[in-house]
Amino acid sequence: MFILKENKIAGLTLSGGIYNASFPRENMQNQHPKKVARSTTNVLTVTATNALGIMDILLLNTNAVSGTILITNNADASEILNITISFAETASYENYYMGIAYKKTSHYEALAQAYGDVTITVTLTSAVGTYCELGLFIGGYAQRYGTTLLNNEDSPKDSSIEHETANGSIVKIPRHVAMNKVFNILATTNEIIRFYSDLVRYNGNKMVFIPTRTAMDYKEHYTKYGICQIPKGKQIFPTRHKYTLNIKEIS
Repeated sequence: MFILKENKIAGLTLSGGIYNASFPRENMQNQHPKKVARSTTNVLTVTATNALGIMDILLLNTNAVSGTILITNNADASEILNITISFAETASYENYYMGIAYKKTSHYEALAQAYGDVTITVTLTSAVGTYCELGLFIGGYAQRYGTTLLNNEDSPKDSSIEHETANGSIVKIPRHVAMNKVFNILATTNEIIRFYSDLVRYNGNKMVFIPTRTAMDYKEHYTKYGICQIPKGKQIFPTRHKYTLNIKEIS
């Protein structure tokens, strides 16, 4: 499991690209992946300047099929990194009532080292005839905490609102169904101490939890999760602890 403790992109000024006025560039800096920024073409470009301490980049809720990440040094404008990125599918389904296929993807890029005082330019391209979207642009340092064990539990939560009227009929306002997760990690004593220290230091609901899937799954799953409750566990070996985490999808 990884946890990105602080989004260093959130406080930066973003530039580049032309965006739909109803879906501005700033939408990719809020806490909600479903509130997307949308380009006026199938190419979306965003630049973050004066980025400090960036070692991991997380792009969430995008319909892009390809992209690049360019990192340049602010001191001399030299190119530090220029890579092509691919995307892991996180949701793909078809609305049979309307005949529309939906597909959202995300990408997690663990860089080789931490970069300070740099400019990061992300360019994404979606299919021809579509408008490229991006829900969240997160950058910081993701810390690994232990090993995710098998038997993760999906715990969907329907946030729809039901109301019974005076004549006994039911009115339901459909809302998002969050795919919450309950899973176990096996961690060392030092990892557990660091984990709780980070929970105290940072707001747990602002931290980004990234539960990587187990070897039995064929994909890794990245989305934005906050913490539901303080994790609990016990020492099961002299230097190992088994902890249960209950996390919620942030939409």
